[in-house]
Amino acid sequence: MRDLTLIAKHAYYLTLENLRQPMYVISTVVFPSLFFWFFGIPNAPDEDGLAMLTASFCAFGVLSVVLFQFGIGIANDRESTWYSYLRILPGPRGLQMSSRILSGFLFACLSVAGVLMTAKIFGELNFQNYLWLQFAVVLLLGAIPFSCLGLLLGLLVSARSATPVLNLVYLTLSFAGGLWMPPEVLPKLVREISTYLPSRIYGELLWASVLNRPLENHEGLGLAAYGLGFFLILAVALHREEDKTFR
Repeated sequence: MRDLTLIAKHAYYLTLENLRQPMYVISTVVFPSLFFWFFGIPNAPDEDGLAMLTASFCAFGVLSVVLFQFGIGIANDRESTWYSYLRILPGPRGLQMSSRILSGFLFACLSVAGVLMTAKIFGELNFQNYLWLQFAVVLLLGAIPFSCLGLLLGLLVSARSATPVLNLVYLTLSFAGGLWMPPEVLPKLVREISTYLPSRIYGELLWASVLNRPLENHEGLGLAAYGLGFFLILAVALHREEDKTFR
């Protein structure tokens, strides 16, 4: 119980720290909704298309949080003396990671809520026609591989290079994964590569869930394989980082 209390308190103060940075809030919470309003809603062919775009931009918002908060946040933390100080305190193992995940979950919920509100207010989407509870479960579980990827990149890149590297990964996965526009309108080469990207698999699962279509087993297994791969590499990177810093 004491360990959980410490993690919750650390997540609370980390959340306050991020809320005091307007550019972070705008880029992770507000930007996906604005992007959806400007480019998603006007291009929706019908209500089902609007529901699919809503799901896509919810995923876009989740990716912005788990990649930026985890990746850039950890990369900056690693070069601060405060990070080293926290690591040697007699607290629960993985305090920084756990609290950052909790804080990131809150911001991801805010980002998704913004996209849903935009769909309701400006797109006049009828939510009763779609399975949003099933969608929420898939959205949450599907975010795990990208969370591992964000944590991994935060351990591998420096604070100076974190922002351009994470932007490159974030924008590439979002565009090539078909989260900004339907995959069939992507350039031919991008469309062929898109099939194998985790963001495309994530999108396919979300589109199927919200429209009550059968979820393909190979897509679920593919995203799970990505998650397992990122997790194993993350575990190795964490072990090496501890050896390098504290031994």
